Amino acid sequence: KSGLVVLASGLGCRHVVTELVRRHGTHKNLVFVLNLTKSEEESVNRELIRLGHTKMMDTITSEHSVKERQKRYIKGGCFSVTKRILIVDFLNELIPVDVVSGLIITNAHRVRETSTEAFIVRVFRSKSDGFIKAICDDPRGFVTGFSKLEKAMQCLMVKKVWFYPRFHAHVEEELARCSPEVIEIYPPLSNRMQKIQQAIGDVITACFTELKTQNKVALSEITAEECLFRTLGTRVRSALVPHWDRVTPNTKALVNDLKTLSELLERLLTLDCVAFYSHLNSLRAQKSSRGPSSSLWMLTKGADTLFRLSRDRLYEPLPVRHVPLAKMYSHLRSKGGVKTVLEDNPKWLVLLEILEEIRSDLKTTTDDDRQQQSKNKTKKTKKPNKKSVLRKNNANNGDEKDDSKHRNDDDDGDDEFEGHADDDDDGDEQQGRVLVLVKEEQTVRVLRRFLASPSGYLQSEWRRYLLKYYRNKKPFKFDPQKPYLPKEREVIGARVGIDLASEIAFRNQQRQQQQQQQPQQ
Repeated sequence: KSGLVVLASGLGCRHVVTELVRRHGTHKNLVFVLNLTKSEEESVNRELIRLGHTKMMDTITSEHSVKERQKRYIKGGCFSVTKRILIVDFLNELIPVDVVSGLIITNAHRVRETSTEAFIVRVFRSKSDGFIKAICDDPRGFVTGFSKLEKAMQCLMVKKVWFYPRFHAHVEEELARCSPEVIEIYPPLSNRMQKIQQAIGDVITACFTELKTQNKVALSEITAEECLFRTLGTRVRSALVPHWDRVTPNTKALVNDLKTLSELLERLLTLDCVAFYSHLNSLRAQKSSRGPSSSLWMLTKGADTLFRLSRDRLYEPLPVRHVPLAKMYSHLRSKGGVKTVLEDNPKWLVLLEILEEIRSDLKTTTDDDRQQQSKNKTKKTKKPNKKSVLRKNNANNGDEKDDSKHRNDDDDGDDEFEGHADDDDDGDEQQGRVLVLVKEEQTVRVLRRFLASPSGYLQSEWRRYLLKYYRNKKPFKFDPQKPYLPKEREVIGARVGIDLASEIAFRNQQRQQQQQQQPQQ
């Protein structure tokens, strides 16, 4: 049956897709799966292999030619394909639409009237009566906006919808069967992070107060206590949609600022100090490019506190006194001028402690099991049996042939027992695996580098950030007749051990060579 399924977050949308692919992934059917990422495709195929399914889900990308795609479509089965490729193949009639058995669409909350998924559904429904199964594991996507669920069902051309929240009777019963032991740990924020969080909250409150004074009627239902929620910008924008044509540019800028500040609150907890400071600098660069009237929140006192504390998480300038201004550059280069801080994310340090604790517990458990197995092995070899009694009787009778025969039998039995013991050891080693779950793929990449080198990760990110600044920059020159303070990143680079002076000299030399070659050409 065609319809829309709305699952609570974490209930396993991937397993639903796997079951649908298993049921419809035969040579007689032709089914297309939309909106799957590469990792989700690999996960679905691994699950199909585990279930013993012989027909895997095929992936169609832009690397496949038109003829190759057509050959694969003719064979039938389930195909994970991008929206752009599928709509092009439908319009070019690379495969007759009426032979398509159905569509499986994930992330159904993102379907709009102008989206490619809606266009694909319209083309599919015009020539085929196949099924359309839409799946959504983000119920919050249907909350914001006006009649968003109804509009999504109209775009998907389905008439039925099924809801499975966590308090559903069947869901609650299944979760109760294998309820895990949950230990919640709340690592405290550092002093600087707490002040940054408070500064962002003050700026959000100031922007929302200014916005509410300009639009008293539209924003009357939103209170100041909701300013720290991540969905504040979306709620404010949805409340102003009926009046958006009459909204002033200043109000639109404030709405965008609220969305940016809400994202900053989340990035403070997920990014490291270098990435967070780099993101702040990119926001400041956008403000300068758009003009002085954009991002007015950067002129507030809270914004100044935000930038200053974010910089203090990286380095702290050292006071320099009694130095002539003309000698300031050489003095800072020799003394460093800054104190490197590079503050770690508190929850990453807690994660390291937990992983170390798990490793020690697994090691202790493995050692105890091996000792127990060695004791059992000793008892097994020392236990008298009929063969040993026969060996003694034959030895007394002088029958050496039988004695050697029984000895060989005993040796074979010992080798067989030792083989089972080795297999048990390998099984214990394979059980020592820890699964770390994170929310975003970007966090996965960051954690991999951090866990590989906890002490050198921030140093490498800091070095990369400093060297990135000097890409495509003008040559840096210092004139004693016109003294001025050097750029802060050059001083910082000298402190953390990066030879930026040689890097700048090398790039200046390259530019001079290019300038000399241009007139000759």
